[in-house]
Amino acid sequence: MGDYSRTSATLAAFNQQLPPGWKQSLPLPFTPPDDIHPDSRSRLPLINGPAPAPAPGSFSNSLYGRELAPKGTGPTSIRRHGAGLQSLEGSVGRKTIDVAILVSAREHDAEYDWTINELAAVRDGLDPAIIDVVRNRKPVAGLAEKDAGLIEFGRELFGKHYVSSGTYSRAVKLFGERDLVDLVDVMAQHSREAAFLAAFDQHLPAGQKPLLPIP
Repeated sequence: MGDYSRTSATLAAFNQQLPPGWKQSLPLPFTPPDDIHPDSRSRLPLINGPAPAPAPGSFSNSLYGRELAPKGTGPTSIRRHGAGLQSLEGSVGRKTIDVAILVSAREHDAEYDWTINELAAVRDGLDPAIIDVVRNRKPVAGLAEKDAGLIEFGRELFGKHYVSSGTYSRAVKLFGERDLVDLVDVMAQHSREAAFLAAFDQHLPAGQKPLLPIP
């Protein structure tokens, strides 16, 4: 279930739609935007050529290795547009990755994930004002454009389960497709972590004060 939380976030961020002629089986409370490529049926262009070999023992890849996702669609095809965490850190810096993690933790009300990663973000030098905006769901006015765009992207993704065309277009202009794919993967992985932490009632280490206000 945690793995599919990650998958659903990835699919929603890039507006992955069904192939032509496929019947929609799940009623949705919204109409997905139409900003997709006709071949990939997502916001990302189709990458031709064989898909990379699944990692040994990969749970996600074993599920999608059963030909469930039509060629050129699905989370594996989307992630092919990224370059991985090391590339992302070299491109956008650790503090931007911290923002992505904190937005995901906040939108899932994940106390453990938030507190551990707020402490890490402070060590990385992330501006306390940015942490405060994310923690307390304040407006992003006054923040740097990249921080504001990433926070609004994450709030839409996890709050509405889709990302509007305008919000997506802004994020692509700010980060480019490659880095946006990797930032979404960071957020999606922490969506997966939030499911595990909640399911098994993970508490903070003894003596650690919770840093996220949860009703």
